[in-house]
Amino acid sequence: VLVTYSGDGKVVDFGIAKTALRTHRDTAPPMSSASRASATESSLSMSISGVGTGAGKIKGKIPYMSPEQARGDELDQRSDVFSLGIILYELCTGRRLFRGASDHETAQMILAGEYPEPATVNARVSPRLSAALQRALAPDVARRFQSAREMLAELEAIQHDEHVPVSSVALGKWMESLFEERIAAQQEAVLASKQLA
Repeated sequence: VLVTYSGDGKVVDFGIAKTALRTHRDTAPPMSSASRASATESSLSMSISGVGTGAGKIKGKIPYMSPEQARGDELDQRSDVFSLGIILYELCTGRRLFRGASDHETAQMILAGEYPEPATVNARVSPRLSAALQRALAPDVARRFQSAREMLAELEAIQHDEHVPVSSVALGKWMESLFEERIAAQQEAVLASKQLA
């Protein structure tokens, strides 16, 4: 997940989805463009849910895996909710959540399901946001948000009730303040290349 200087969020790495799609294309018989579009959507859905990767196979970045993914179990959308919870935890606390000395140790940390409550890491995390993060990171899938939409609804309610200013414009201004020198250097390079052309 990248944030541009203008404050836009970008998801840039769909490695597992692309691999599953490539495998599907390599093994599937020729089809019409309408059938191909439908198959592409189906393949992406399968790979994101884990169906396309198969039980017992671990694929993905270990520090961002759900416990069921680390075990090689069948996955559904709640695995993605857990991974999203990890990212949000790290954004809210400024600290990596699952980082062991090795991949095995990192996976064991995820399976143990023990991590510091977000508010103890960053006092600015409200009790309600902390509770939402803990729900997203529940080791038991039944106690987790059941979908990203359900998680989004809770986060939007928190944002509204706690008057948290959220917009790409505000984020863009913050990014500009953080990377002012780098942005200026980039703009100078673009200007110089235009003058050479």
